[in-house]
Amino acid sequence: MSSEQPIFVSKPTAKSLWQEYRLYPDRLVLEMHLFGPVTVPLSDVSGIALRPAGVIFDLARGDIGFKALMRTVKFDLADLNPHVTVEKETGFWRQFRITPENPAEFVEAVEQARGVLASRRKPRK
Repeated sequence: MSSEQPIFVSKPTAKSLWQEYRLYPDRLVLEMHLFGPVTVPLSDVSGIALRPAGVIFDLARGDIGFKALMRTVKFDLADLNPHVTVEKETGFWRQFRITPENPAEFVEAVEQARGVLASRRKPRK
């Protein structure tokens, strides 16, 4: 495993079912008790958003379609708390719903890391 330090850590809480979520310059690592670490490269992240409690209500609000909802996985108590949606471009699971310690700070940190990663990829003229 890499000795690289994360740039943001969401410590385990009851809302996250005592799971830890870490952000590195190029990836998210979601530590799941049942599945082990789930690694999501930031280059695969198509969006990240702060969402209200009640994942199923996103369907009623028109924020997500039924097909997309079926490709969404919840790792903690996202139905009961404000949470974060991580949307991906690849893989079977296209959305992860997680409840970090401070969802707004987590979203801001990921957006900032994605911006830095994108600026590194732009060809210089």
